[in-house]
Amino acid sequence: MLNLGEIITVGALDLNCYSGVSEYNVRPKALPFCCIGATLLHTMDTFRKWEEFPVGPSGAVSGLHVSLNRKGEILLGARTFRKFGEPEQVLLLFERRNMLIAIVPTTSKATNCYPLIEKRNGGHRVIRANLFCRHYGIAFGRTIAFNTAIIDDDGKLILDLRDVRVVTRPKLLMPMEV
Repeated sequence: MLNLGEIITVGALDLNCYSGVSEYNVRPKALPFCCIGATLLHTMDTFRKWEEFPVGPSGAVSGLHVSLNRKGEILLGARTFRKFGEPEQVLLLFERRNMLIAIVPTTSKATNCYPLIEKRNGGHRVIRANLFCRHYGIAFGRTIAFNTAIIDDDGKLILDLRDVRVVTRPKLLMPMEV
């Protein structure tokens, strides 16, 4: 039990306890002692640096899920594909100044059209754009998702390379078995 006026050392922090008020005196000594619940927790909380998680529980910020993996494949989520008009072929455009990718639906069979490949077990589609990415120097080490994927008035899907988030975990180093 603590007595009024008693000085208690917690780490390198002296707490002078009397009538519900605590004074803090810094002392070079460090003695392990842990018994002052609320006062200590409040003191420790001031040293924490909290970061706000930028994505809510629904996933994609704009409601349209589009991602780009390290192999240069652009994935359109099922909802994005439906809102985009479910095209079979697309043209890929790039604006260097603002670092924007535009995906334009097309029905022509031109040589620069990319097919939207249907993946198994879902309504999402993949565009294999590795040549496009290599040509314009677009490369990421991990899969990224676009925060501001929008469909403009002309029907183009606009992707901003400056507003992305990483959506894959880094590879973990597994210990070798002996």
